[in-house]
Amino acid sequence: DAEVKLLNGCDVVLYCNEVDLHEFKQLSPASKYAAIFTPNGMLPLANVVRNLDKKNISSIVFIGSGHPPNIDAASQIVNKIAPALPNIKFHIIGGCFPIGSHPTLF
Repeated sequence: DAEVKLLNGCDVVLYCNEVDLHEFKQLSPASKYAAIFTPNGMLPLANVVRNLDKKNISSIVFIGSGHPPNIDAASQIVNKIAPALPNIKFHIIGGCFPIGSHPTLF
């Protein structure tokens, strides 16, 4: 249910392989998001995509495993990006931080 809610509410989905994208479409066929292919081990470059129906972004979700690039990305969110955007709530999901060691921003 959480995945369907996320897919229904997001503007952009990054996917690592066609199987993931297919599963996203199966979970929520009516969702309207831009899908950007980002295979493991690359630095994605993309144009900014925003659903014009949404005037303000209030939250951002990052999902990642304990894979080193994901840990680095989550750390960048916590240490640099989130402090620069205090009106946006960031949700970091997955094994990016060991259990009990994840930082909390207020």
